[in-house]
Amino acid sequence: MKLHAQGKAEVIPVVVRPCRVGKAPFAELKRLPKDGKAVQKWKLQDSAWVNVMEEIEKVIEKIRKKRVRKI
Repeated sequence: MKLHAQGKAEVIPVVVRPCRVGKAPFAELKRLPKDGKAVQKWKLQDSAWVNVMEEIEKVIEKIRKKRVRKI
């Protein structure tokens, strides 16, 4: 979380089962899949995993673009 706060890492919480986030250190972060709904709660769980993958790919692309700008 320290590295995330410093912009040196990306923390991407993935909710697999229903849980209480409450005051967890990552509570304010965008949780995957869409809307933070647990994978287990999706009618089609494969669709939840596809959503996770697509969102992680977006983060990776954002990181790549940042690195290119620094060069």
